[in-house]
Amino acid sequence: MSKEQFKTMLLAMLFLLSITLTQQLWISIPLAENVASSEAVGSNDSQTYDDIKLIANIVSPQSFIVNFGGGLHTVFYSDSYNVLEGSTQGIWSKTLNLLKNNYFEENATVEEISREQWVIANNSRSLLMNFGYSLPFVILKNMVQAKDVGIAGKIAEIDSILIGVVDESEMFMANHATGKYYRLKGISTGSDSFAEVVNYIEDNEHTVYYGIRDIYGDMIADNDILESDRLIPVTLKDNVPKIQVVQEIDINNEAQVEAFASTFFGAGFDFVRRITETNGSVIYMYGYGQRALKIDETGVVEYREELEPQKTVENNGYWEGLTSAVRFVNEHGGWPNKYSYLKDIEEIERDNKKGHRFIFGYRINGIPVYYNDKLSPEPIEVEVVGKQVIYYKRSIKKEKIDVDFLEKDDVQVNILTPLQIIDFNYSNFDIIKSDYLAALLEKGVEPDEKEIEREILSSIKSIKFGYYDQPMREPNKLIPVWIIQFGQYIYYFDAYNGKIEFRSEAVMDGEE
Repeated sequence: MSKEQFKTMLLAMLFLLSITLTQQLWISIPLAENVASSEAVGSNDSQTYDDIKLIANIVSPQSFIVNFGGGLHTVFYSDSYNVLEGSTQGIWSKTLNLLKNNYFEENATVEEISREQWVIANNSRSLLMNFGYSLPFVILKNMVQAKDVGIAGKIAEIDSILIGVVDESEMFMANHATGKYYRLKGISTGSDSFAEVVNYIEDNEHTVYYGIRDIYGDMIADNDILESDRLIPVTLKDNVPKIQVVQEIDINNEAQVEAFASTFFGAGFDFVRRITETNGSVIYMYGYGQRALKIDETGVVEYREELEPQKTVENNGYWEGLTSAVRFVNEHGGWPNKYSYLKDIEEIERDNKKGHRFIFGYRINGIPVYYNDKLSPEPIEVEVVGKQVIYYKRSIKKEKIDVDFLEKDDVQVNILTPLQIIDFNYSNFDIIKSDYLAALLEKGVEPDEKEIEREILSSIKSIKFGYYDQPMREPNKLIPVWIIQFGQYIYYFDAYNGKIEFRSEAVMDGEE
């Protein structure tokens, strides 16, 4: 064999090897970990397998509560691990499979039940998934590509799914905002054993949560607040570090800014004007302003389009709107990571045409990131009217691996529990008490000073954990926080020192 023949054969072998390895790589990496690629979701109107899988990943519940029975629970904020050894499915994937195979079939039934029946089911050994908003049931149906039989068309919206482990032929759903509770009967238990999931989590290391009544006893007055919304850990299994972050888009990185803008206007930027403002913000404007993109000095993205009659002639439903929104994000910046999630859906109207606003959040290390709503936008907002995305806003921070930062934060500081933060001897209580009394006086209610501590504790509506962005104080750090709602106010407490970082007024039931 000549030298040239050997080179040719070697090149051919290397080429075949590269194709084989590339194929294996794409097969082994789940879609959820590749959502930043615009190739995953096409721009045509047809539904693809990748479309549906991506949407199912984004619509994953905001929190998971495992009820072990006997007043013991655990809570986590993402479906971040496969709970059974050798399984490739998380809890959410198992739930979708169970729904598709057992509840969208002939003979599957739905019955409306009382709130008391829901509470009884939730107190048993079970898995509770909370979405944090009213999810239109049609989205759930389309995610599992279900038939129009069984439970199809019998439920409008839900915000929670509850699966018991005693009788897995039934499932519970609820929309707490409307006071609707349902028991679903499937055709069989199938092969998705959630008893194994609960057993696995119970047998492995986890943080134990208790109901607030189990801790404070008679200090908590009877009211209509669900105990599952205010579970508290007495001790914590892990410490959670601060995270060094940077804004996703650096306005000073010309190549990055141009590359991002080209996803909207094409690489040639035909008929596009670029304006640089004195503060450093960059604006791209197409034509006479029919389409405009602004990237401000902090890296926040804002894109607008004028309504086009041919694209907005139809009033598309929730599913079509969500599909358009997810595709648009995927093609213009992509998803922050596999822990991105749908946070809320709102109805909008523009020029007498109805549409939807989809709000998306993201997590870092499986923990949700919260912004100061007075200073920062939501992480991702998309407005869709008909088939047209008319507005897009994006403000994402990504984790920065900084060796110096890690060395400075090498000293472990214990995370406080909500019990330590609520402690009556702590200065926080004076602030919370002042707000509570002011709210009572505004309603014309005379407070009972003897009962004020009990009333304030009883007014706790929810307890959550997350990372908090503090743009005015430390813009490049996320700190762990406990988020506790007392009555009409939501407080963000620094989980290291217990101080109030931020306070906002909650939207109460019945308010817009």
